[in-house]
Amino acid sequence: MTRCQCPLAGFCDTHQRQMSDLRHRQCHDEPGYFEAFARGVVRGTTIPADMPICVHRGPLARREPCSCGSATTVPVYRCELHQTRRGTRRLCVPTHVDRQAVQDPDMRHALLCCDCCSDHAKE
Repeated sequence: MTRCQCPLAGFCDTHQRQMSDLRHRQCHDEPGYFEAFARGVVRGTTIPADMPICVHRGPLARREPCSCGSATTVPVYRCELHQTRRGTRRLCVPTHVDRQAVQDPDMRHALLCCDCCSDHAKE
């Protein structure tokens, strides 16, 4: 079931992007599109449609508040490749745009971003 709350096409606070009539209908009515927009894997979103998800990206670790001040959150994932010096998994976001959107500057600094990573391995 979709979680789209936008009544009309236009700027979407949840996905932080402009939604055309077509994209709004897809997000609101088509199964899987809301999640696809949230992951940025639909053409016209932050991640190019032809950029596969990194195979090292692990499960969702948490959601960080967005710097825009809205209720929007940025999904943060565990990286299955990179570790801290203490042996715990590093955290990552799909793109540098996502990293810049994280409100907490310390968290933003600590995050890796898949699109900037030299170890980015595609599916």
